[in-house]
Amino acid sequence: MKRHGSLSKRLSVILCTGMLIGFLPGEISANQNIVDPDVSYLTQDEAELYYETSSKQVISLLSKGDSVIVTDKGKEYSKVLLENGQSGYIKNELLTDSIKVSEDEDSQEATSRGLFRDKKIENKNSASLISFAKGKLGSPYSYGSRGPNKFDCSGFVGYSYEKALGIKLPRDSRSMSVTGVSIKKSDLQEGDLVFFHTGGGNRVSHVGIYIEDGNFIHASSGNVQKVIISNLNSGYYAKYYHSAKRVIK
Repeated sequence: MKRHGSLSKRLSVILCTGMLIGFLPGEISANQNIVDPDVSYLTQDEAELYYETSSKQVISLLSKGDSVIVTDKGKEYSKVLLENGQSGYIKNELLTDSIKVSEDEDSQEATSRGLFRDKKIENKNSASLISFAKGKLGSPYSYGSRGPNKFDCSGFVGYSYEKALGIKLPRDSRSMSVTGVSIKKSDLQEGDLVFFHTGGGNRVSHVGIYIEDGNFIHASSGNVQKVIISNLNSGYYAKYYHSAKRVIK
């Protein structure tokens, strides 16, 4: 039986778009963005991952705060995918879509799990981040990719932050949306994270990096299928704008 530590790399192994989303490339409009995968989080330590529900053979132990992709949800168990590509079944009662870190966890433990409290990461240079991100303009979009030559939306943001500033962000856009300090749209500065609910409802499903003058850079999964600069104050992105966070000072 294999024991897993924290999933700090945030699901680097993601299956192809068609398996998890059900879209064909031609069915996506120019502005529509594929949502991030359906990520859930473990609510307790020593959570057992079963090979199948009937045999109850435990193949892995997961820790509180670990993230998994839910590929099929049943009445009692969900089939989930781990970052190493391993799949199995886990009780629904052990999963939550909440990514809030409990108050009694210290920040070091939270960071090791890829979860962040609402505080700034000090003394970083947004100009170097923007310069690095712009250097990736035109790079192809690829669902589940984190670089160096192709990206999905959260993969692009995470790669840019890590390579330009040494800041490791959570893997998916929804987890990123609880990182740093909340910022009003009118107070956006270069390097801020901007989030969108492109999948419907009010759930974060897309992320980019704010540049200036209402523009942001992101890996678009629309017909353009590449890293582009868009405006968040008009059209599609104005309609689906969700929130913003600042993780650099």
